[in-house]
Amino acid sequence: MQTVLVIDDDEGLRDTIGLMLETEGFRPALADNGKTGLQQALSSRPDLVLVDLRMPGLSGIEVCKQIRAAGMKTPLIVLSAVGDEMDKVLLLEMGADDYVVKPFGTWELLARIRALLRRSSSEETKSVSFSDI
Repeated sequence: MQTVLVIDDDEGLRDTIGLMLETEGFRPALADNGKTGLQQALSSRPDLVLVDLRMPGLSGIEVCKQIRAAGMKTPLIVLSAVGDEMDKVLLLEMGADDYVVKPFGTWELLARIRALLRRSSSEETKSVSFSDI
């Protein structure tokens, strides 16, 4: 079961996404602020991180920067109520893998999550063994 970390200060949205992920066979991990979310990301190494762009304290931008600075290649999807092109470009250049503008459809978000997880899991080295070889 793949783990998706949801970092968002909006409790209703965070819980709704968590329930949706659980219903679809994922293991949701929830954080209500950037600092806690960053600590969870670094310690538990989730398969994917959903992070809100604008949060008090440690913003989504800082979370993305610090995750990438730590060398993590975990797929990152940024959620934001702001659809400004420069915000999108900035985050994608900083290492985010996708940017979804709120409000969004749950089916679209799930499709984006699955697509990123497919691409990231294909990078893993596969090995085949036979007897002693």
